[in-house]
Amino acid sequence: MICPSCQKQNADNARFCAYCGVGLATGAVVSQSKRKGLIIWVVVLAALVLAVWYFMPGLSDKYSKKTDSTVKEKQTADIGSQHTNLQKNDTSQRLAVDDVKQTEETGANGKPDVKLFVMSYCPFGLRMQKLYLQVYDLLKDKANMGIYFVNYSMHGKKEIDENLRQYCIEREENDKYPVYLNCFLSIVPLQKDKPVDYTKWNAAGPVNYSKCLGQAGIDNAKLNACTVETDKLFNVSANYDDKSKWLQGQYPKFEINDQLNKEYGVTGSPAIIINGVDVSSKITYYSPENLKKLVCEAFNEQPQECQTALSGNEM
Repeated sequence: MICPSCQKQNADNARFCAYCGVGLATGAVVSQSKRKGLIIWVVVLAALVLAVWYFMPGLSDKYSKKTDSTVKEKQTADIGSQHTNLQKNDTSQRLAVDDVKQTEETGANGKPDVKLFVMSYCPFGLRMQKLYLQVYDLLKDKANMGIYFVNYSMHGKKEIDENLRQYCIEREENDKYPVYLNCFLSIVPLQKDKPVDYTKWNAAGPVNYSKCLGQAGIDNAKLNACTVETDKLFNVSANYDDKSKWLQGQYPKFEINDQLNKEYGVTGSPAIIINGVDVSSKITYYSPENLKKLVCEAFNEQPQECQTALSGNEM
């Protein structure tokens, strides 16, 4: 007789395997019987579970609803988080896209990319914006030019508010921004021997911007919507109110153009970046002609406008 367990040959009348001890006459039967018994118990238990589930629909519904609710809550939370992140990055993404387009355009067509970084109440920044406007008016159709803001402020809440205001005007009604800025800078002299009169500036500032909004024909509803949205997305007011986040404990953050500040290594106001290179050290603060020449030198082929001389007191 062959042992069903170890496959060894045993005597025909042997009751147990001489090698492994398995019962020869009844071992297989006993084993099969145990397996059948186990299968029966599993089937019975499964039937009981199904019966409980079927005859107690409230329990199954409650669990199902709870599961569905949990899944929906997670999906809603994920979607909400994604939407918030997209909202927060929307403006910086648009700036990045614009920057890529400008870079591609510069590479393909030789159009210089000119970025001016300022603080809106910085004395040197004010002068730079004023001479920048003359160059912009001359070359705006020939070069990619824009004003951006340093990622911190040194001149109080009024500067934070004005940065935000100018950012939104430039973003929402770009064609009206130069008109507004010309008005806003009307009391800023370019002459070297005429410094900015801050007593006059501080007294006229709030009235000045209100007057300039009207003079430029700015849509106040559109401007207010933009400032509220941008303030929230970039934590402008929150960063100002939380002094623990101020740089060196003195300067509140203004992070709307933070990515570009870091990309070009901007550390103060003003900074002029032409085709990705900081040319601030070459700037004469009282000469729009000086800035025009720097921009014109960046063309692969200079347009006729570069032959136009711009007025201003040289240093």
